[in-house]
Amino acid sequence: GYSVAFASVLLTLLLVTRVGDALLTELLDASRRDAEPFMRRLLDPAARTLPFVVAWPYYRRHVLDDAAHVAEGTRQATVRRVYVYAIAIIGLALTGYGLASLIAVAIDRSVVGGEIVATSGRDPWRAEIASLASLTLVGASAWLWHWARAQDWLRASPNAERTATVRRVYLFTVIAGSIVALLVSLAIVIYRLFAEILGVEQSSSL
Repeated sequence: GYSVAFASVLLTLLLVTRVGDALLTELLDASRRDAEPFMRRLLDPAARTLPFVVAWPYYRRHVLDDAAHVAEGTRQATVRRVYVYAIAIIGLALTGYGLASLIAVAIDRSVVGGEIVATSGRDPWRAEIASLASLTLVGASAWLWHWARAQDWLRASPNAERTATVRRVYLFTVIAGSIVALLVSLAIVIYRLFAEILGVEQSSSL
C-alpha cells in the first residue's frame, strides 16, 4: 500500500510538472519552432496523470483506514507520520533539485551571456527555466502542504512529535542529503579550480 501510494505521488508530481512546463513555456514564449501544439503538450501529461491521481487517494485512504483499526494510538500515529513525512521528503527533494538547477542556469546565463545561439528558434535558458520552475513549484507545494501538517502535530503534542522516530528519520535524512550535496558540490568546485591551475582542462570560462 505504501509503495503504490508513494509511487503514485511521485509520478503525479512529475506529470503535473510537465503540465506546468507546458504552461510556463507558452507564457515565456520559449517553445521550439518544431514543438507540438500547445494543447497537446498540455493535455497529454494531464491525461497520463489521471490513473495516478486516482491511485494516490485510493491507497492513501486504505493506509489511513488500516491505521484507524489499530487499537494502539502510538501505532496509528506512526502510520500517519510515515505517510506524511515520506511525501514531504519527496517534495523537498524535487524542490531542492529544481532550485539548485535554477541557480546553475542563472550562473550559466550570467557567464555565457548571448554566446549561445538558439538554433531551434527559442531561447534555451527560457525553456530550462520553464521546466525547472515548474518542478520547483510542484515539489514545494507537496512539501509545504505535508510539512504544515507535521508542524500542526508538533504544536498539538510537542513531546510526542519531537521524540517520534519517523520525524527524526525525516530530519536526519534531510540533513544528511544536504551535507552530501554540499560535499559533492565542493569537490567539483575544487577539482575545477585545480584543473584550471594545472592546465588539465581547456575551459572557456572558469
